[in-house]
Amino acid sequence: MTYPESMGRDRRRASDGAPPSVAEGQSIAPGSANEMLAERFSYLVWQHIQASDELSNVFGARAPGERADHRLNIARHVLALLEVDDQVEIGIQSLVVGAAHIHNNVRPSWYVRAYNLLFAAYHELEDEGVEGLPALNVVRSKYLLDVGMTLDTYFDTMRGTFRQEHAELSRTVSDLELQSRTDPLTNLFNRRAVAERLAGRDEHGAFVLFDLDGFKAVNDLHGHLAGDRALCEIAAAMQVGVRSGDLVARLGGDEFCVWSPLADGDSWEHASTIANRLVDLLPLVRWGIGVSGGLALCPEDGRGFDELYEHADQALYRAKSRGWMTLRRWGTSEELVMSAR
Repeated sequence: MTYPESMGRDRRRASDGAPPSVAEGQSIAPGSANEMLAERFSYLVWQHIQASDELSNVFGARAPGERADHRLNIARHVLALLEVDDQVEIGIQSLVVGAAHIHNNVRPSWYVRAYNLLFAAYHELEDEGVEGLPALNVVRSKYLLDVGMTLDTYFDTMRGTFRQEHAELSRTVSDLELQSRTDPLTNLFNRRAVAERLAGRDEHGAFVLFDLDGFKAVNDLHGHLAGDRALCEIAAAMQVGVRSGDLVARLGGDEFCVWSPLADGDSWEHASTIANRLVDLLPLVRWGIGVSGGLALCPEDGRGFDELYEHADQALYRAKSRGWMTLRRWGTSEELVMSAR
């Protein structure tokens, strides 16, 4: 095989794009066998790159100076590998190479195929009678150590990246799940969250549907921004007023609901007392509005969100017909006039 004049240490020229000597800044003898092996290997690697359309698209498009630097770095790495016996130092260099390959989108298969040319370079120099070459088993052991550490860096880096991206994706999914169950105005739960809570459960409890009385006048007289503030204040008061196991939600517009688990034996009296205490905390007088409620007990009056909502809504309709601040239970004549603050 014929090599260009730029392969010779004393015949490099800036005009041919060849890099400066790989021995520059290194404490080795000029023209040593290790230096010749490193240079021959870097030359074969670049021949390999130029012969591959895929690799040429990645590396060949670089400026001549960048190509020269890359070839020089290849030679310097191998030269350092041949000169150093400390496995820790070799490992550090391999980690740096692995990280650089990842940064430059070099596939592991490209790296391994190109690195195998080290043995082709070795045998070429051996056939040319170059003396002082390291034993082939030494070259092979250092090659295996370097390749192993470099590929480990690929694996460790990609695993770390995967874990980081997985954690970020999990946080994003959790955030989206929370958003899908949250009312964007009040930050209360929404209809979906309540439906999921009540799905397939026969837990004894009270489902109370609240609707604000006279709320349209707030929007008409003070504007929708004021109406939004009123809804947020009422939502905040509800959130403070419910018990730790209760669920409060805004279903839409000026319609809210509360799901309150009850102990065995608790009925309308206990449920209506809880609802009345909650309403007493709402800033209704401040906004000149009232609230009406419809109550359905589970499982006596229904099961699941759809049935409880339907029955509570029917009770709410009858409560509104009785005037502001009325709470009524579905299917019975039981009702309560609630207090306002």
